[in-house]
Amino acid sequence: MSAGLTPRRQQSHHHHHQHDDHVHHDERYDEREHEHDDDKHDQHEDNDSNVIITNNDISSSGNMSNGGTSRGKNRNSSGRRQRAHRLSGDRRQAVQGGREEPPTVGAEMPTPQPDLPPGTKKVVIFDTNAYRGLGRAKAQVLKQRENECGVLALANPVVMLELASHLADKKDRHYKSCMSALAALAMHTKKPNSTGLCYCPEPRSDVCHQLFGKIPRGDEQRVKDMGALAVHVNEHYPDIANPQMLKNFRTCADQVKQLETQWTEQMKRLHAPSKAVDVQRWEDALANFIVAMCASAVCHLLTVADINHHTSVIRTAYAAPLRMMSLLLQKLTTVPPASFDNPAKKWGNYLWDFLICFAVGGDHAIKNADVYLVTGDQDIVKASVAAGCGDRVLSLQEHLTSVGLS
Repeated sequence: MSAGLTPRRQQSHHHHHQHDDHVHHDERYDEREHEHDDDKHDQHEDNDSNVIITNNDISSSGNMSNGGTSRGKNRNSSGRRQRAHRLSGDRRQAVQGGREEPPTVGAEMPTPQPDLPPGTKKVVIFDTNAYRGLGRAKAQVLKQRENECGVLALANPVVMLELASHLADKKDRHYKSCMSALAALAMHTKKPNSTGLCYCPEPRSDVCHQLFGKIPRGDEQRVKDMGALAVHVNEHYPDIANPQMLKNFRTCADQVKQLETQWTEQMKRLHAPSKAVDVQRWEDALANFIVAMCASAVCHLLTVADINHHTSVIRTAYAAPLRMMSLLLQKLTTVPPASFDNPAKKWGNYLWDFLICFAVGGDHAIKNADVYLVTGDQDIVKASVAAGCGDRVLSLQEHLTSVGLS
């Protein structure tokens, strides 16, 4: 199932996914596979050892992930409900505003969005440390209580990548906790009556869907492949011996290291300790960049009016990640200046915090179920509060208590 969060006041579609994740990933990804029949797909189970993770950027050149979460109910800017359009056969056309437009090269419309499970009142997305705090032993109990309380959990692909990257080396000091956490994620977000997971898309994919009604080709397949790793870890816990899976973990680790290095280098270039941060100007520039980057990802030509409109949507729908970056830049202007050479600072972690923040928003909802991020990260909490959506962030303990667990 793909689920989309969409701001109630803005034109946006948050889609979430609920698919079987035992699939073979091929960079030559056949777009016809994207048009699968959900019922038949749910009955199909490939050998999980066939999953091959390639070093596909989960982030763009601007270090924004290739997919993510969106906001509120599916409404357009005038408040009317919108419906998802499905591609069928060779008629790959987007129907927008009553007119048909030819598809852009390299872009796809997302698959149709199914309804949430009956009785769903609330959607939760856990960050990396929330799953590490939960652990595999408690995940099944939590899922049962959430089902009873009308809560649906979605797996975040950024979280899956982070956790999988620690499984490449058994000497990694976080190896055991991250294996337990990734297994917990698989149990917690398991699709009912299937081997697949319920998951939210990557941030870039979500923004592209929200702004342009399209997602970059291969994005959904990549998320499904990451979900297959989580399923494999849970099914074979605690001994992962499959050679291809071990290779997949190494690919994830290499990708995380590469992205964190690129991110830190970009932060160094932005580092100007003698200059104060103009928050409004900086956030406008970042929102503008996100619009341009996502338009490029789906080959969408932008007019000046498009840029202004979509930038306004980003400022409203994704205020939390913008504020996260503003707060980070303010840290970089402190005296004495920040040291990027201090390994204890772990500046690369801000990349993942930034991407996870796309799941936070005051109007983020799927259908009528509001979306909450479960995290204990204080930078995310501060950014969310500063963006006016601090009530959409819960600690793990707060969430456990809300469903009757201590």
